[in-house]
Amino acid sequence: MGRNLRFAILDCEDSEKWRGYTESFWCKAMCTQADDTVEVFQCFASNWPDPTKVDEMYDVIIVGGSHYSAYQDLPWINELENTLREYVNCAQVRIIACCFGHQLLCKALGGVVGRNPSGRFVLGIEDVRADPVALRAHGLLPPDPSGPAGQLG
Repeated sequence: MGRNLRFAILDCEDSEKWRGYTESFWCKAMCTQADDTVEVFQCFASNWPDPTKVDEMYDVIIVGGSHYSAYQDLPWINELENTLREYVNCAQVRIIACCFGHQLLCKALGGVVGRNPSGRFVLGIEDVRADPVALRAHGLLPPDPSGPAGQLG
């Protein structure tokens, strides 16, 4: 048995159609110990954990999906983007983000997100390949002894 984990779930969805999906999905997927704890925050109401306290309060922050877009200029989205940037600098907490959450995290870290050219809301699975050079630049892979381009693995 592993140690019990403390989860902060950042619920970014206020549509009745999707309410509760983030919490129920992630609790089933991640909470494997009976004593794991979960606290849910309604981000669309500008409610999320204080970045100065997340290291002592949580092991994992999960940023969920939303029908909103990460590039929309809404006060709570802009504030959450800034807060995610602060969470990344926390030494102990780990961040898991999906859908809207991963797009907003990407944007918070300097990436670019944009509108789906089809204009449709899409829910699906995509293959993603990490760039080993970028991973090494952020200390997520050890330096590659064979050269600057690097190889995964």
